[in-house]
Amino acid sequence: MINPRNLKKFFYFALVGGFGTVLNTAILYLLSQKAGMNYLFASAIATEIAIVSNFFGNNYLHSGTRKMKGISTGNSCHSN
Repeated sequence: MINPRNLKKFFYFALVGGFGTVLNTAILYLLSQKAGMNYLFASAIATEIAIVSNFFGNNYLHSGTRKMKGISTGNSCHSN
């Protein structure tokens, strides 16, 4: 039997992945066709943007209280 909680997580995971695919395709089209950038370079940029977008989307939807906070600004380290 499928656990409804796992089904919901899978749906959100698939939703984020689908959004990443659409984002990747849109950025690739804009950079290569409209901006005239080299296709391979545009593909690398679009892929990285989609990866970061998927990371933050999945982190927001799935991590609960264990969310990543981002890059440390050094405020957590106090010197005497």
